[in-house]
Amino acid sequence: MTKKKFLIVYEIHEQKEKKFPEIAAEISRWRCLSVHPLESVWLLQTSLNPDDMFANLKKKALAQDDYVLITEISDNYFGYLHGESWDIINQHIF
Repeated sequence: MTKKKFLIVYEIHEQKEKKFPEIAAEISRWRCLSVHPLESVWLLQTSLNPDDMFANLKKKALAQDDYVLITEISDNYFGYLHGESWDIINQHIF
């Protein structure tokens, strides 16, 4: 199955200190290549589709009033991040 590159961004309204680790644990269960460069941002390469990713996150970590964006991304990018995040992004995600 072909793996695609995705960006996951979320806004958590309550219990961030509880939900952030739950989100990280759920993404790690997907056994995909991922990097978590910012507090509410993940970049990953997976064979899952956005609907399945959302359903898994919703079931495990998101509440009704939390927001999430999951979108496929291309190799046309720019950013300013920690060096370790760039290493993973440049060597493994793109």
